Amino acid sequence: MAHTGPVYGIKCSLFCDLFLTCSADESIALWDHKSTEPLLRLKKDKEPIQGLAWAPYDSCVFASVSRDSTIKVWDLSQSTMNPLVSKTIVPTNNRREHELLREHRSHGKQDPESRPDSPLLQTGQTPQPRSSPQRAITGASIGAGDENCPIPPELTCVTFAPDSPVVLVGGSDGVVRVYRITNVSVPMGLTAEDQAARLDKAVGMVKKKPN
Repeated sequence: MAHTGPVYGIKCSLFCDLFLTCSADESIALWDHKSTEPLLRLKKDKEPIQGLAWAPYDSCVFASVSRDSTIKVWDLSQSTMNPLVSKTIVPTNNRREHELLREHRSHGKQDPESRPDSPLLQTGQTPQPRSSPQRAITGASIGAGDENCPIPPELTCVTFAPDSPVVLVGGSDGVVRVYRITNVSVPMGLTAEDQAARLDKAVGMVKKKPN
């Protein structure tokens, strides 16, 4: 048994019979459907992990989101211990900052908080109206929330764009954030068998590591 708390997500690989699970016990597990024990456990979070997604362009890449407002992107071909990218969402509840962001976006400019040298760049976000009053102080939406008490939103779901290193992240504040990953290469011209072999090689490296 890999998890000691509720399981919040199960995602099957697009290329082979492996799948990922995430849990309230703050861990991610990689499984083979033929085994009752996980091939790999990843525990780099301090809060429940509430969503995950495989990258459709690379069999070894996946993303996870947690309750502490953190998104992580993993590449098992690079490391089975640490994420490739980790970013904590910082809310922007100051009205003047929102006005500046609106102005930048209306002119097609990059958000001021997204630096070109950052591996995970925010390329846009869509504020949505909120009907639940208890969520008011968690909002990063324009014109909502307590401006004197900005609280980071819980991240609840994540998915990848179909053919590029872009992730979309949903939060408890009703906002969908879009990020572009800049420090990963997209494998080109690989068949499904090639992709499966890449993941199998990464998992094989885990199996060969001494205890």
